[in-house]
Amino acid sequence: RNHWANLERLNPEKDEVKFVIADMEDWQYAREIVKKYNLEVRAKEVLISPVFGIDDLAEIAGNIASSGLKVRLNLQLHKYIWGADVHGV
Repeated sequence: RNHWANLERLNPEKDEVKFVIADMEDWQYAREIVKKYNLEVRAKEVLISPVFGIDDLAEIAGNIASSGLKVRLNLQLHKYIWGADVHGV
């Protein structure tokens, strides 16, 4: 359901691309898309956002850190601080 042609419209000075991932398979897919479309250059930031509460967060974080890609791990900190059910923070 992605409209890949929109990647041509990215502005490297202001646009961000975010991948929400639930497991290592999602991370591997995101990594391939980042490489295939040269998103490190075409976007200001590439954010990798793991779903809250996944079991393999440490493994995913390690893989992101060792990937050599210019991407950022983007956690939903409010869920870690106040819990997943708190709204409006």
